[in-house]
Amino acid sequence: MIANPPAWLWAKIIGLVAYIILGAVAMRSAPRKPHSQLAFAAAISCFCWIVSVAMWKSPLGVFLIFSG
Repeated sequence: MIANPPAWLWAKIIGLVAYIILGAVAMRSAPRKPHSQLAFAAAISCFCWIVSVAMWKSPLGVFLIFSG
C-alpha cells in the first residue's frame, strides 16, 4: 500500500511543473519581449520558492515567514 505524500511534496511537484512551463515560455519567445522577461523572472521566483519549500518542508515555503 502506498501512503499519501505530504502536502509540501505536492507543492514541490506543482511548483516544478510551473517552473518548466515558465522556462519554456521564456525561452521560446524573443528575448527582448516583455512577456519573455516576465516569464523568466517568474521562473526564477518559482525556483526559489521550490527550494524554500524543500528547506522548510511546508507548502508555504518562504511565505511561512509572513504567516506568523
